[in-house]
Amino acid sequence: MGQVTPARRRYGMSKRTARISVMGICMEDALRRGMTPEEFVGKCKELGADGVEFASRHLPGGLAECFGVRMATEGLGMAVSSCNVVVDLVGADAAARSKRREDLMEGLAMAGALGSPVMMIGTTRPKDMPAAEARKRITASLREAIDLAASTNIRLTMENRGLAFSDVIGRAADIKALCEAVGLPWFGWTFDTGNFIMADEDAVSALRTLLPFVAHVHVKDVQVVPFDQKNPYHEVCIGKGQTDIAALLKMLKAARYEGFLSLEVTHGATREADLRESIQCIRDWWGG
Repeated sequence: MGQVTPARRRYGMSKRTARISVMGICMEDALRRGMTPEEFVGKCKELGADGVEFASRHLPGGLAECFGVRMATEGLGMAVSSCNVVVDLVGADAAARSKRREDLMEGLAMAGALGSPVMMIGTTRPKDMPAAEARKRITASLREAIDLAASTNIRLTMENRGLAFSDVIGRAADIKALCEAVGLPWFGWTFDTGNFIMADEDAVSALRTLLPFVAHVHVKDVQVVPFDQKNPYHEVCIGKGQTDIAALLKMLKAARYEGFLSLEVTHGATREADLRESIQCIRDWWGG
């Protein structure tokens, strides 16, 4: 019997058409104020999106809610592009390992109920833990999780992060080494177009290095606002920041990337208008 590999989901992208999803974080405030996940799905459809991306915090109702969201999404001809969970990948004692497996299984169950092809894992580290040690522990934990992913036909991913976590998984060389150590096909990378600027690295150069490992994409344009001391990196409407989104999309299309392009716009008072404009901008740059 041949090697089992992740199923190809045809609701993704062909070389001719872009399929775009919207991340729940784009409407985080509305979701916290009472917008239901189903209402979020409907709003994204109105804005012109083809899919949605949820974090587990957006789905407090558990598996029952996930199945309901999947029905609502598929009923509109859309799909869930990714399910994002937080799992401690650096804890080393028996209790931490047991909790990690429990959280992974719960997350994979949610992703399966949603019909998501990938599950993105977010993690943290103690402030005094060196970056190399954190990467070592993350790698070991992911290798242990591969069998769980294979059994559910859901691909695990992490994303490049900036700022305080950039020395762990913020730069292309470190990410490439991690991906190679964990191994394809059940682990891949969620390439965040905007986070590399927060790690003092060029996103286009990073994509050249990481293209073979890309399983999912967060499309984020960042404008650096130096006078904002709390957070100088503003996630703005696509095409209005400093990230070369057009070049990145060209590279992904040339490589026949088939996953979703998941939109992340979290700054600005005209959020819905910015999301609509961003979706159209991505479609125009991707081309037909």
